[in-house]
Amino acid sequence: MGNQGAPFQETESLGAGERHPPHADDFSKATHESREKHEDSKSLETRLRQLYPVFLHPENTTRVLQDLKRAGQGDQKSSQGFAPLPPKDIVHYALENTYSDITALCPIFDLATVQQLNAEQQAINTIHPAGNPARWAILSTWIALAMRLRMAPGSEDELKSVIDAYYRNAKLVLSDLILRPATMESVQALLLMGALADEMEDHRAFVMFVTNALRQIELLSRSSLVVMDRAEREALVRLLGFAKLQDGRVARKYGVSMILNSTSA
Repeated sequence: MGNQGAPFQETESLGAGERHPPHADDFSKATHESREKHEDSKSLETRLRQLYPVFLHPENTTRVLQDLKRAGQGDQKSSQGFAPLPPKDIVHYALENTYSDITALCPIFDLATVQQLNAEQQAINTIHPAGNPARWAILSTWIALAMRLRMAPGSEDELKSVIDAYYRNAKLVLSDLILRPATMESVQALLLMGALADEMEDHRAFVMFVTNALRQIELLSRSSLVVMDRAEREALVRLLGFAKLQDGRVARKYGVSMILNSTSA
């Protein structure tokens, strides 16, 4: 009787295990949170599609993978063993959308120059170096390294043949890269091949690619500066800076004598 004046408490009327009836504010809060999650999801998807338009579009994703896998198949290779490059637009987007990934490992390229190499190669031949082994090696290695860096865990077996095919493309022109007169592109090709070999833990190949690149840039830096314009000289200085870093790394990790100790641009 002493409780007659007390206000009604809903919790006292609920049996064990029963819950409060949902309040209107709870529905409002849940709806707001759901809307926020949906908008965040759409925002993320929009950003990803802007960054990777080819690879995230369902139709394009299938086409890209099919083109790459087809190129890596033995029956698609040329008589010299080269895997054909994918279509121009596929390579174009691969270069554009993986540029930051590749240059984080090997910061010796500008995007416009690499896109120009692709345009030139596609216009001449997509199944053979067509007289420019360095250009061919750069494009092939870029595709292989991009696939290596971007593949999701669990897809290694499915994509290994593609990576191996384009890695082989570059290695098939290695003798040309080494025996022909050194150029900026041949040095870039060898250093990029070194980045791929390092990523694949192919240690002997890494040392071979890097030391040959170092020897070539040593020759270039001593003989070419007098005939280079300002832009070419600046590009060589950037290339030399990265080459010196790799020179020191090879010396420390593998006990190889440094090549560029006294070289300066």
